[in-house]
Amino acid sequence: MAFEWPRGRATRRDYRLVFATEAGHRVLADLYRRTMLQPITADPSHAIFIQGMQTVFRLVARRLRLPPEDLARAAAYDDDRAFVTHTGEEND
Repeated sequence: MAFEWPRGRATRRDYRLVFATEAGHRVLADLYRRTMLQPITADPSHAIFIQGMQTVFRLVARRLRLPPEDLARAAAYDDDRAFVTHTGEEND
């Protein structure tokens, strides 16, 4: 059976369902380390690649309404539980 893309847009609730678990927090911390903490080299192709990854992480962080202090704490302490998914609107 072929994969079928779901219809409609993902809502903040969808993002919270995926990332509000302990496993989701580990994934967020890993994504943060792999995207936001990567050094940008002199190679323009590499720089554009890293910036693209950072854009995707920022999109996820915005959808989850992650406050900047949670991001800083995750970076400083390398703590997979540093993220708090804040409640808010059920939809966009």
